[in-house]
Amino acid sequence: MAFLGELLVEAGLINGVQLAEALRAKAVFGGRIGTNLVELGFIDDATLHLFLSRQHGLPALPIDAQPDAAALQCLSPAACNELNVLPLRCDANDLLIAVLDPTDQQLLQKVADLTQRRVRPVVASEGRLFALMRDVLGIERTPRLAVIEAEALRAGQAGIGQTPLRSILRDQLFPLGAGVGVEQDDDLEVITLVEVVDDSESLATDTSAPPPPLPPFGSPFDFEIRTADIQFHLADAPAIDPDVQRIHAALGAALRPLSFEEVLVAIDTCTDRESLARNVLRYVLWYYRRALIFTVQRGLILGWDGLGDRVDRDLAAKLMIPVSVPSVFVTAFTSRQVYHGPLDNAPINQLFVKILGGHHPESCHVVPFVVGKRVVSMLYADGCIRELNPAQSSEFAMVAGQVRRAFERFIARVDGA
Repeated sequence: MAFLGELLVEAGLINGVQLAEALRAKAVFGGRIGTNLVELGFIDDATLHLFLSRQHGLPALPIDAQPDAAALQCLSPAACNELNVLPLRCDANDLLIAVLDPTDQQLLQKVADLTQRRVRPVVASEGRLFALMRDVLGIERTPRLAVIEAEALRAGQAGIGQTPLRSILRDQLFPLGAGVGVEQDDDLEVITLVEVVDDSESLATDTSAPPPPLPPFGSPFDFEIRTADIQFHLADAPAIDPDVQRIHAALGAALRPLSFEEVLVAIDTCTDRESLARNVLRYVLWYYRRALIFTVQRGLILGWDGLGDRVDRDLAAKLMIPVSVPSVFVTAFTSRQVYHGPLDNAPINQLFVKILGGHHPESCHVVPFVVGKRVVSMLYADGCIRELNPAQSSEFAMVAGQVRRAFERFIARVDGA
């Protein structure tokens, strides 16, 4: 079976440079290759589904598909969410389902076992499948995928006007229709904050000028650490109070905090972005009660994962913070420098803490991860267990360097494939 990207190149719809850029974006930001091609504006949703159908020799999920009520009774919403499938039609013997990968025989067999029916798949993109799962079952996905859902729904009967993108931070601070506008960005409609009003000032974002082009990936890093040249030892845990010990214990052995020496080895040997994020979060828990990691795309700081006190991972993945509005995240984003200091009373900062829960922290630590000239990810931590000394602050900078190097390794692996 040919790869999707190869089919699109052969058809003259994308070129090799565009395919390479989409593969690099996939390595850094995750998602399927079709998602990244649509997100970059190289193809549209209709083209994606046409070629997914050709690739697999199966029908594609129609843009106006509506599952039968009887089919939805065959599989619980929790199972649909876990397996990334959606029942469409059923009878006594067969079940038609929408899936991302119809070649995944283990997945199809699991659905068959759960429903006691023969399974017939149709293929769907992440955007189209998740948009339908959200509308039919109320299953929310990450804001990054909500952008792709908007593209998938644009040609549908509901349309973008009736299916607004949802963001926990944005919608609670600014109800739809109040201070929110639709900004055209790379041929995708993305709802962003265009005005903030408080007691003293307002901030307007100029949407008349096109956004500047994103710089390419691939610039060399300023330094690197080779773990083979370091003498390793297991560091003693910082002196922490019983409450923090309970937080760590609740995470289990697989998520226990990592020392500086351990995280360097873990980052140097990780092979995918999810394990990279998890290792960084585990390291941060040596020094902070909670930590979250974000990706940065299309002018949005998007929740990715989190660990620690009061951190709901599902909630963390639904956070969306625009770079057009002042916040501690924007400070680190625009400077491309580590921020370690007080968390001021900017509206988004206040709401961010309120959503996470707990008292307003006295200080926080925000680390931007830069690949080439682009901030592609950010780390946030608060609830300092004890103040970092200069050596420990330097450790954070070294870990950030290793993260950048890991992203570069992922990209190099794609380029060398």
